Amino acid sequence: MKKRNKIKILGQWVTIEHCKLPESDDEEVDTILGDCDVSTRTIRIDKDLEGVAYTRILRHEMFHMKVGLSGIGELLDLKLEEALAVLAEVD
Repeated sequence: MKKRNKIKILGQWVTIEHCKLPESDDEEVDTILGDCDVSTRTIRIDKDLEGVAYTRILRHEMFHMKVGLSGIGELLDLKLEEALAVLAEVD
């Protein structure tokens, strides 16, 4: 599967970076596989992910980007947004 470097989300171009992500400092999270920065319109995904795992993380981070760009994130607490992002990972 070819990995994209840009994608359009809600009419705005978002950069997708494939890189080594830092270790998590959160006790509840072992490994960070992706993250999303709405202010820079950037999604970062672990460079070693492939196939279904890659697709799931991309969908997850795209959901966070949509929520942030739309302003809906201002209405959600972090735990609810994360739970909804997990639902967005699968068909």
